[in-house]
Amino acid sequence: MKPHTFVLQARLCDRATALTTRMAQAHDKAKQLVERAEGCLAVLDHVRQGTSASSDTSLADDAGPLIAALHRAESDWHDQLQMLKALLTELMHQSQSNRGEIESLAALAFRSQTTPEAIAAAERAAEAHQSHFQELDEQLEVARAWFERFDMQINALVAHLRKSP
Repeated sequence: MKPHTFVLQARLCDRATALTTRMAQAHDKAKQLVERAEGCLAVLDHVRQGTSASSDTSLADDAGPLIAALHRAESDWHDQLQMLKALLTELMHQSQSNRGEIESLAALAFRSQTTPEAIAAAERAAEAHQSHFQELDEQLEVARAWFERFDMQINALVAHLRKSP
């Protein structure tokens, strides 16, 4: 094996290993966010049930306008959570699939008769996976930020409802 080919193989292997690790982390992050979406849906359902009982007994008190606003917002939140959950599930599957492809690139790097051209093609594929990973990571960050805003809003509503007579 030529020294140049060995260097290319080593570089590709390092890159594939790093991408595999990052994709595994993205997969785990997406899985955690899917679980968080399920938890948020459960919280939203619980709040909906609690406010339905409250609105039946006292819409005229201080909490009445807040409960009415919550009822208007909850179907939108529910739809957003369902879409986020579907998106995150898809991202989770994509990261798993990409991880398999990247592992194939690493296996290619170890073949004894790998040509510099094949390694260069694998490098280009790794570049594409790197770009896809960055998009995936950005989408996961947007989802995480959405959950943070949701948590703040729902916590503020619950706190206000607890203060209401």
